[in-house]
Amino acid sequence: MPSRILTLLVLVFGLAGQAAAEVRASERFGLCTPLTFPPAALDAPPDGAMSARARRVELVRDGVSTLEGDVALRRGERQLTADRATLNATTERARAEGDLRFWDDTVVIEGDQARMSSALDTGEFERADFRVPEPHARGGAGRIRRLADGRTRMWDVRYTTCDPGRQDWLLDASRVTLDHDSGRGYARHTVLRAVGVPVFYIPWMTFPITEDRLTGLLSPTFDVDTDDGSYDIAIPIYLNLAPNYDATLIPRIFDDRGEMLGAEFRYLTEDSEGEIRGDYLPDDQVYGDDRYSYELEHQSTLGAGFSTRADLEGVSDEDYHEDISKGFASTSARFSEQTAELAWKGDWLDVNGRVERYRPIHEDQRTPYERRPQVTWETPESWAINRPTWQLEGEHVEFTSNDEDRRVGKRQDHTLTLGWPLETTATFFRPGVALRHTAWDLDADPADPAAPREFDRSLPIWTLDTGLFLERPLEVGRPLLQTLEPRLYYVDIPYRDQEAIPTFDTGEQTFNFGQLFQPNRYTGPDRIGDTRRLTTAVTTRFLDRTSGEEYLAASAGQIRYFTDREVTLDGEPATATESDIAGELRGGAGPWRATGSLLYDTEFNRPRQRALRLQYKAAPRRLVNLDYRDRINDFEAEEAVDEYQLSQAGASAIWAFSDRWHVILHDRYDLREQFHREVLFGIGYDSCCWGVRLVARRYQEQAEPGPDETRAELVDRNAFLEFELKGLSAIGSRLDEMLHDSIYGYEPRFEQDDADSNR
Repeated sequence: MPSRILTLLVLVFGLAGQAAAEVRASERFGLCTPLTFPPAALDAPPDGAMSARARRVELVRDGVSTLEGDVALRRGERQLTADRATLNATTERARAEGDLRFWDDTVVIEGDQARMSSALDTGEFERADFRVPEPHARGGAGRIRRLADGRTRMWDVRYTTCDPGRQDWLLDASRVTLDHDSGRGYARHTVLRAVGVPVFYIPWMTFPITEDRLTGLLSPTFDVDTDDGSYDIAIPIYLNLAPNYDATLIPRIFDDRGEMLGAEFRYLTEDSEGEIRGDYLPDDQVYGDDRYSYELEHQSTLGAGFSTRADLEGVSDEDYHEDISKGFASTSARFSEQTAELAWKGDWLDVNGRVERYRPIHEDQRTPYERRPQVTWETPESWAINRPTWQLEGEHVEFTSNDEDRRVGKRQDHTLTLGWPLETTATFFRPGVALRHTAWDLDADPADPAAPREFDRSLPIWTLDTGLFLERPLEVGRPLLQTLEPRLYYVDIPYRDQEAIPTFDTGEQTFNFGQLFQPNRYTGPDRIGDTRRLTTAVTTRFLDRTSGEEYLAASAGQIRYFTDREVTLDGEPATATESDIAGELRGGAGPWRATGSLLYDTEFNRPRQRALRLQYKAAPRRLVNLDYRDRINDFEAEEAVDEYQLSQAGASAIWAFSDRWHVILHDRYDLREQFHREVLFGIGYDSCCWGVRLVARRYQEQAEPGPDETRAELVDRNAFLEFELKGLSAIGSRLDEMLHDSIYGYEPRFEQDDADSNR
């Protein structure tokens, strides 16, 4: 896989104004000195009226009045103060000059002189400065004109979001027009200056002046492959088609592969929502064939209890993600899935119909069985205390496969569950029985055409779940309540010979503490494990006696088997008389949190699996994680191959050591191989109006090296630079997704209103 060292989002402000994330100004501009509105010059007059104040007022002639000294005018929320003003009642015009200031509920304008309507809704300002307190923007213009049609025009414009007295970045434009009705701004001959140095020129641009989505170009991306120097450029075009649906076209040019077109379409109605994405690269000049990908997500409600859902995805070839897709690592997907569902939910019955198809991404990869179709149904669980309960569940499914050597067929599965839960505040006693019948109607076995084609299996599943709730007050520096919750769970399932039945969707469940209280050790109905066993478990909790906050909870349990288990996936009976001891731990107080799990093998007297995580999180940028995990599946073969053992330790942190500087750290270390699987190091700086993050990443592919390869050849090194002009746009890769995947508890720097915030 080529190593992509730099992914750079190129800034085109006017073409990409929509790309800035919509966030609360108090978060993005938290380091800025607040921009404020002047205090009210006058009390609000009655609707439609104007209030005026001055030290001297003189009526000159024909309705013309002059006001001098501490002049103030107000109509509604529009206010103006100046040293001098002239009002003409005949023409309904006003002129003001000297220490002039105008403001309403959105903007403050200060200048030398102004000519306005007497209603203060239109006018022209000379040599004016302006500021917009929300979010945090300011600037100036040689001339500002407010028009009656709802537009504002400005000439010789300067714009920034930096604090007064600083111009870390600045936009210069010869002319700007703001259309307040459409929420769009237009600018001509714009120059972006950084620390006074011109760095970018845009002859014409459009940008949003509200939070509404607007049609236009999004931030182009420029991607460089430093292994061979190849690059590609993508220029997304956003189309705001309607308030409830939009689209993005993504022309993309590869210098070595050719031209590609991508598209995304999103829609939202009262009863449906979804997204369609696709890419097409005709005649890839490197690969030698057409390349494409597609993805569809849809869900809707049809009324009368009906709903639908569809998920479709696919790619042209097994190398597509590695060659074409943007990302921080190659995909590990083995197949693409296509699913469609139709569901109905009633008062006494829920029915779901489903069709599944799988397509392998790698030619030699075997896909799961396809369900074409699957219909499941169930009655709502009639949960009640101290009364009988019942529930019916059923399934009909037809399994198909593209592999001709695999056996396929139909399966029906039906379960009636009866119970009578008895509970008090201190104890519970829940006996139950499930009557389960499953039947298979199979096609001929390709390996043995004479093999039986029909099977059926009926068996009862007896369960008894009982326990106590004990508690006592405890004083450990504060009033606490400690609970002790012993629990017994008994299961009795008789043996049925199931060896000849195919395992379409059945596997052994991962053993953990929760599995102690599940009757069947297998997923899917192709195998129902015979057993006669008893789970003994206990949980203790430490709670705040006043608030009920849980400071610590610890649980442990073990299964005792009274008989061997004959139903297994490998055909060999399981003879162990007891399971591993399973334990869980969680706790926390203030910014500290800890979780842990344990599987302890009593035969070898050593842990089989351990996991522990300790977290300190005082704030989103005051986060530290330490974790350790290991797993041994087979003690006798633990030194044989890597799949038998996992032993890793990790540390990660996002730490702000001032309001402006923060560091990013992450290390995932393989203790068995003595190898750093993933390392991240980054540093970030924020000012009032701009921010920058530089993150370096070194990671190890999960695939094992081939016969002529070493692990070092599978190492990728990347560096990602993100530079943001706050309130304008961002230059750089989007790091939030990568950091979210690598650092537990990571939160984006700013709260976003939309998961896809570059729309």
